[in-house]
Amino acid sequence: MKKTLIAIVTISLLAACGTEPTDATTTTTDPPGAATLLDTSWIGSRIEWQGSDFPIVPNSPPTIEFTADGAGGTTGCNSWFGSVTLGDESISIGQMGQTEMACEQPLMDQERVVTQILMAADLWTLDGGTLTIGDSQGTGLIEYVAPIDAPAVPLIGTTWVLSEVMTLDAVSTPLIGVDPTLVFDGDEITGSSGCNTYSARAIIQDGRVEISNLTYTERACADDGAMEQETMFFRVLEAAETYQLDGPRLLIQAPTEGLGFQAS
Repeated sequence: MKKTLIAIVTISLLAACGTEPTDATTTTTDPPGAATLLDTSWIGSRIEWQGSDFPIVPNSPPTIEFTADGAGGTTGCNSWFGSVTLGDESISIGQMGQTEMACEQPLMDQERVVTQILMAADLWTLDGGTLTIGDSQGTGLIEYVAPIDAPAVPLIGTTWVLSEVMTLDAVSTPLIGVDPTLVFDGDEITGSSGCNTYSARAIIQDGRVEISNLTYTERACADDGAMEQETMFFRVLEAAETYQLDGPRLLIQAPTEGLGFQAS
């Protein structure tokens, strides 16, 4: 049976950054061996494609998880979901749905390979903590390992370095050599836009953030790209509504844009 991939337009930043859609179809997991995968999640550690290792984009591995409702995960760029039928060593992922966010080319290449492997997959093995999913023709496989809980990083006092710039339909990395930063200190934030230093008042409570009274120095940026990034950086801070802290990663979200940071 020919499998199909359904694209779903992403309409929220959190969905664009990996939140899984909820309308997966049902799954059957009757064989005893298949029960070992139920309610587990995995992070890709190695991809083999057409006989060669395929490099995983740093900090953007593919993921997969199995629930009573089906399977889902991310390609490193977009989220996917679908039905799954598991045998003791067999697997069939049915019709797949997927968010439709544009990412940089290495992530799009990884997504293409991951999607093709999963849609063709008919075998799985679990050996020494490594889950391998691939096809019996040897076209490709993905090796997954169980996630390790990231140590908690405090929001206050940590220097956060910009790692992602997000819009409704795209995620990009900041300019090389231009490293905007953000530090929360009580009811104030300080940092650098990569061109200028800044400070502002910040109110944080229960996942919500309100930033006001933003002031900054007025040094000219090195080039137009850095200036455009600075403009967007300040715009998102002033419009920020929510924040999400996940281990060493911080997401600041405005209605239509967002900023992702990594702890320094």
